[in-house]
Formats: sequence, C-alpha cells, structure tokens
Amino acid sequence: DSTKISVIYSDRSMFIWDIKNPKKVGKYRSFLAHSSIVWDAQVLPHSERSSFPEGTFVTCSSDNTIRFWNLDNMLADSRRNVFSKEILRTIFVGDDFSHMKAGKLDEISQNSDTIGIRCIKMSSDGFHLASGDRQGNLRIFNLDSLQCVCFKEAHDAEILSLDYSKPDLSRGEKPLLASAGRDRLIHVFECEDS
Repeated sequence: DSTKISVIYSDRSMFIWDIKNPKKVGKYRSFLAHSSIVWDAQVLPHSERSSFPEGTFVTCSSDNTIRFWNLDNMLADSRRNVFSKEILRTIFVGDDFSHMKAGKLDEISQNSDTIGIRCIKMSSDGFHLASGDRQGNLRIFNLDSLQCVCFKEAHDAEILSLDYSKPDLSRGEKPLLASAGRDRLIHVFECEDS
C-alpha cells in the first residue's frame, strides 16, 4: 500500500504513518516495545474485582518500566494507550529515565547491566504486584491505583526471583512474599492486609 510508511525508531517503537495526504500525515498504527531487555512476564489472574480485562499480562524490563498488555483488539477499553493498542498501562519506576532516550545499541546494553526491573510476581489474590530491581530494591504496587504501596531495600544485589504464598485465609494465615537475590540471600516477608 503506497499510502502507508513504516518507521522503526531507536527506542524500538514502530509507527505506521498514513501519508495519503502529504499535508495531513497522521498515525495509522503504532507499536511500543520495551527499550531494553525484557526480564520477566506474568499473566494477571482474572478476578471480578480486577480493574484489568481477562487475558492481561505484565512484563518488566531493564528500561525501568512495568507494562500491562492485552492482545484482545476487540476490547472497547478507554484505558488503551493511544500510541499502542496492546498496552493498557505502564508503570515508570524510579526518577531517572535518561537511559530511555535514543542511543546506540551498545549504550543501551551497557545500561541494562545496572538498572531496571529484574522480576515481577502477582499476589495470589491478584491485587498486588511485587517487583525486584537490579539494585536489590523490592516494590509492591496496588493493581487498582498502580501506586507503589511498599518500598524496601531488601538485598545488596539484584533481586532474581519473587514468589507469593497461597495462604489459607480461613485459618488466619497471612500471605508471605519471598525474595531471592544475587547476594545469595532469601528473605521472607509477612504481607500486611493493606
């Protein structure tokens, strides 16, 4: 089709532009990707109380983002990202996003050794998302508001793995969150009700 042009940018996004009318060039479709290594992916458990549609999955990357995706294009969802129909939401972690600017591929690869979200895990009730980063920090996000509700400097090196317990709430068991780090330690945290 000679009325469309595809452009792939250095941040790994791809835009398809409608150039039928050169005086009114417009975005036809776009696809946004992580700008660095993707370290983990989790399927969001579906629940009637969830603010995300069924089939949503989450990814984390060295670009310091956590992205919520849904490939069901039939969803009439006002939460869709205007630049990419597949992305529902993005959590930007931290304050420094200089590594996300366009740069040479080897510069991006060097940055991915020291920054970024390394692992994610959904709580068994589907209301919280835990993330571990390359500096050993643990964050827990509320999935309704996407706000960080807990921050802990948990390890001296990157967090490699996270897992939530599946407590028997009828017996009064509290959920636990375990983290394993490159510092060769495993921490087990008791989760608060909030």
